[in-house]
Amino acid sequence: MWGRIGFLASCSAMALVVTVSTSVAQGPAQGGCGETVNAQGETETSIQLCMGGLLDEQEIMIDALETMEVEMRAIHAQLVRGKLMIPGQLRLMRNDTEDIQMLRDQLDRGRQDNLAVEDADYDGAFEMADQKKGKDCKFSDRVFFESLEEGEFPPGLKPFSGNSFDMKFGDGKCNVFKARIDDPNGPDDNEMVRVNERTENMCERVCEDRMGNGSASGFAAPPRPRKEERKERAVFAMNDNIDAAVRANEQLKTGVARMSLVKRQLTRFASRKASGDEDSCEPFDAARILDELASVVGLAKNAVGIVTASLELVKESVRPATKQDAVGANASVAETGISVPVGISKLIEQAIGFDEQLLKVAALIAGRVQDVAQALCVQRVDTGVADLQVKAGETSAMLEALDTKVDNLSARLDEAILLLLTPHGQRPGFPNN
Repeated sequence: MWGRIGFLASCSAMALVVTVSTSVAQGPAQGGCGETVNAQGETETSIQLCMGGLLDEQEIMIDALETMEVEMRAIHAQLVRGKLMIPGQLRLMRNDTEDIQMLRDQLDRGRQDNLAVEDADYDGAFEMADQKKGKDCKFSDRVFFESLEEGEFPPGLKPFSGNSFDMKFGDGKCNVFKARIDDPNGPDDNEMVRVNERTENMCERVCEDRMGNGSASGFAAPPRPRKEERKERAVFAMNDNIDAAVRANEQLKTGVARMSLVKRQLTRFASRKASGDEDSCEPFDAARILDELASVVGLAKNAVGIVTASLELVKESVRPATKQDAVGANASVAETGISVPVGISKLIEQAIGFDEQLLKVAALIAGRVQDVAQALCVQRVDTGVADLQVKAGETSAMLEALDTKVDNLSARLDEAILLLLTPHGQRPGFPNN
C-alpha cells in the first residue's frame, strides 16, 4: 500500500509555527495539554505529556485506517459478487496488515523517542534559544558547584581550612580558589593548591535571559523571560495541533461509517441478484454511491493532510533553533521527537488518498458495467416485445380463420334446425329427401 500509500521536536520551534497552528484549529484545547503538578505543588505544562497526547491521536488514526482497509476489501468483494466488477480489476486491492503493523511499529518508536526526550531537554531548548549574547554572557561556576552533593567538594580536593570552602568557589565568577589535595597516604596529600576553575572545566558560559514585553502579560505587568512566553506559545500551538488531529479522527470515523453503509447496500444488491430477483432494467446506481464515498474519504484525507502540513512546518522550523552552537546537545535531541510523528501522518494521509483513488476507479468500472447491463436488459425487453407482436399477429390470423369456421358451422346449424322443424312432406325435394 505504500505505493499508496506527528510533533513537537523542540519547544523552541513551536513558537515559530504558532501562526500556522492557529490556522488549523479554532483555539486551544479546553484545559490545555500536558498539565501536571510538580513537587512544589505548582501546575506546569509537560511538553512530553503533550507529545504523548498527539501520539495517542495518531494511534486512533491508525486504528481507523485499519478498519477502513477491511471495509474496502469487503466492498470490493460485494462488487465482484454483484457482477459490478470482475476479480482482478482492482489489482492493488490486497490485505495490508503488514503495512498497518509497520505504522504501529513506527508509532511505538515515536513513543520511545518521546520518553527519551525529557522535559528538561525541552526547557533547555527554550532557555538557550532565548538568552542574550555578547557582553550579557559570562563564565560561571554555579552550575558545577550546584551539581555537587551538599557538603561535597570536587574529586581529589578538600577544603583548605577545616570544613570551610574558599568563598570564591561557587561565587558565580569562575575564578581561582584555594583548596587542599585529597590523596590519603599520598606524598602530596593535604598540600595547599590554587585551583583555576576555568582550566579545570568547572565553568560554563551563562547568558542572561532575554526579556519579553511586559504589557503582553497584563497592564503594568513586569517583563517576563522570553523563554516562558515561548513555552506558552508552544503549548498553545500544541493544543491547536492536537485539536486538528481530533477533528481528523472525526472525519475518519465518518468515512468508516459511510463505508460500512455502502458495504451493506452492496451486499443486499448482490444477494438479490444472486437469487434472480432483478428483473427490472432500472440499475442499482453503485457508481454514484462509490463516487460519493470517495468524496467522504477525500475529506478525511484532507483533514489528516492539515495535521501533516502543520507538523511538517514544525519539523522545518526546528532545525535552525536546535542546530545553533549555543544550544548544545539537549536542544538537538529535542528535535528527534518530531521526525516519527511527521512520517506517520504522511503515511496515513497517503494511504487514505490511495483508498480515495481506488473508490473513484471502482465507481468508473461499476458505472460502465451498469451501462452495459442496462443496454443488454433493454435489448432483451425489445426483443421480447417484438416476439410477442409476431405471435400476436399469428394469433389474430388464427382467430379470423376460426371465426369463419364458426360462422360456417353456425349457418349449417341453422339449416339443420329449420329442416328438423319442417314436416316431412313439406321439406324441399320431397319425396326424394
